[in-house]
Amino acid sequence: MKQMLYIARLCLLTLVFLFAGVAVRAQAGHELKIMTYNVLKGFKSTPAYKDKFVTWISKDTPDIIVYEELSKFNDGTLSDLCRQFGHRYTAFFDTKSGFPVGISSKYPISNIQRIKEDLHHGLMMAKILDYNIAVLHLSPFSWEKRYDEIGKIIQKLQTLPGNERTIVMGDFNARSPLDSLAYNANPDAQERSVKAKSKNVNSKGKFDYTVIERMLQAGFTDCLKQFNPDFQYTCPTPYYATAGVDSRMRIDYIWVNEPLKAHIKKCEVLRNWYTDFLSDHYPVLLTLSN
Repeated sequence: MKQMLYIARLCLLTLVFLFAGVAVRAQAGHELKIMTYNVLKGFKSTPAYKDKFVTWISKDTPDIIVYEELSKFNDGTLSDLCRQFGHRYTAFFDTKSGFPVGISSKYPISNIQRIKEDLHHGLMMAKILDYNIAVLHLSPFSWEKRYDEIGKIIQKLQTLPGNERTIVMGDFNARSPLDSLAYNANPDAQERSVKAKSKNVNSKGKFDYTVIERMLQAGFTDCLKQFNPDFQYTCPTPYYATAGVDSRMRIDYIWVNEPLKAHIKKCEVLRNWYTDFLSDHYPVLLTLSN
C-alpha cells in the first residue's frame, strides 16, 4: 500500500513538473503569436462564417487572440467556438454597446479587469503567462471621443509596472501619422471624406492623427509599422469595399511597451481567401521572440 502511494505521488509530481516545463518553454524558449481581429458583428452571426473561421485558424493557431465586435456572443458561445481550435481559456466583456470584446488563449488567463468608465466599447485587461494583455475598441462616433478614450486608457496602462511586458491591441478607429504619406497621396479620398463628414476628419478638413499620436507619445511601439514601412491597410476587405482602393485605412493596431520592443520578430496583416470575406477588417498578427 505504501509503495502504491509513493508511486502515485511520484506520478503526480512528474505531471506537475511537465506542465510547469510547458509554461516555461512557452515563455522562454519559443515564439509567441498574438492576433487581433475585428470579426464584424460576430461573423455576422452566421454559422457558416464561424465554421470557416475555425477551419482557417485551426491550420496555424496563434497562442492568443483578441476579438472586437463579438456581437451575439456570450461567455459560453465564445468558449464553445474557441475550444474547437484548441483555446481552452477565454474572457468576455459586454459593455452593452452591442459590440463586446474578448480574449482566447492556449494558456490560462488571470487578473481579468473589465473597465467601462466612459469607454464606449470598454477596455479589457488580463494576464497571460508574463504578459499584460489589453484589448480595446475605440468609439466610432468622433475623433474627439476617441482622443478622450485613449487618454483614459493610457492612464490606466501607466499604472502597470514599467518593467512588465504589455501588449495593447484592437480596433482604434483612428488613422496613424506614420501612414500620413499614403493618405496625403490620395487627395481625392480625403476630399470625399470631408464631404461625407467622416468621423476621422478634424475641423480643418484634414485627417485626424491625434489619437494614435497619444500612443506614440506614451512610448508604445507600433508593431506593424516597425517592420513594414510601406502602408499596410487593415480595412476594408475586398468583399466589403464599396469605394474600392480609395477607402483603404489602417485602424487595427498591436502595440508593445519598451520591455518588448526588442522582441518583435514579425508583424503582419493576414490576407488570404478566408480573411477576404469573413469580416470587413483583416486580422493583424504579431510574433514575439524570447
